[in-house]
This record gives sequence, C-alpha cells and structure tokens, in this order.
Amino acid sequence: MKKLTILIALFVAQQIIAQEHCTSPKEEINNPNSISLNKCEVENEGNDAIETSKELPLRTRYLKRRKRSRKVDFVASIIEIEKPVKNLELANIKKNINNVVSNKANEKVEVSFSEVDTLPAFSSCNEGNMDEELCFNFGIQQHISSNFNYPKEALENKIEGIVLVSFVINSEGNVTELETIAPQNTEILKKEAIRIVSLLPKFVPGKHNGKEVNVSYSFPMEFKIN
Repeated sequence: MKKLTILIALFVAQQIIAQEHCTSPKEEINNPNSISLNKCEVENEGNDAIETSKELPLRTRYLKRRKRSRKVDFVASIIEIEKPVKNLELANIKKNINNVVSNKANEKVEVSFSEVDTLPAFSSCNEGNMDEELCFNFGIQQHISSNFNYPKEALENKIEGIVLVSFVINSEGNVTELETIAPQNTEILKKEAIRIVSLLPKFVPGKHNGKEVNVSYSFPMEFKIN
C-alpha cells in the first residue's frame, strides 16, 4: 500500500512540473539572428513526438550573406581575369611600337648621287688620288666601253636612241633597282643597257652623316650608228 502511494505521488509531481513548463508564457523573438525552438508545441501521433520551430532567421540571413559573398567573388574573378588580358594587350601594343621603331631604324636612307656626303666608289678609286666624283664617272665610262656591243638587229634596222638608265647602289655596295626609259621601238637598246649595267662590280658604299646609305644614280646611254 505504501509503494502504491509513493508511485501516485511521483506521477502527480511529474504532471505538475510538465504543466508548469508548457504553460510558461511565450517570449517574443527580438533578435533576428536567434534560433527559436518552442518545446511546448508538440504534436502527438501515437507514441511519436515531433518538435517544431516557427522561425529560423539566422539560417536565412546566412544564405543571403553567402549569395552576396559569391557575387563579390565572381566580380573579383572577372577583374582578375581582365587584368592579365589588358596587360597582354598593352604588351602587344608596346611590342608592335618597338618593332615599328626597330624597322624604321633598320631602313637605309636613300640619298641622291648629287647630295650624298661620300660617293660610292669603285675599289680602284681608293688606290689613287683622283677626285671621287671624277673617278666614279670615269669608272662608269670605262665599264661601258669595255662591255658595250651594239645589238646586231639594231644595226641591221638602223635603230638609234638614248636610253636613260637609273639604279641604286645600296648600303652593301650592290647595284639594285635598275630601271630604263627609252623611246618606242627601242626595246632592244634597253636590253643592252640593262645587260651592261648589270655587269657593274660591287662598289664601296656611299656614306651620309657618317652612315652607309643607299645612293641613287642615273645617266643617259646613247646608241648611235656612225
């Protein structure tokens, strides 16, 4: 009988304690970052007890921050990608400018025969005391006289004329850019003039402002039957 009385007393005490917890007033949630878990909201389905929560504001705010953080990271990534691209473009622009400047520096200036400081010269001119211009012109005349052959066809058809010959002695002393101008029906004379000039030897390059340059030269070559 005493055991039964003790058990009943314990049961009643448990019920009183449980009711005190469940009837405790609900506190308003003022902290937007708090997590509320109300133990008095319990739904009994058989022997299962499911605890529910009305709001989890902290998690929602955390997701918002993550979204913002990802957006900032994404923008930062774009900036970091654009930086090397822009740097590469600037590097390419600088490289192209340097190439243009380098090419301009490597280009040889062309100066006319009458204006160049030091004339191109036959190698033999350096061995004597003759004036450089006289020596050059004399060398040209000697070369033409030694290699001239009046074309047979021109002799038979009595073709005469003056062929204007122009060429460039480049900074390496070679004859380049050979051109001829002549009257009509004198193609055979032009060919002979080209042949003769093409046989000119390598020159000592001309100089202008202390640097080896390309020098342009022209003269008339007369074809006449006596």
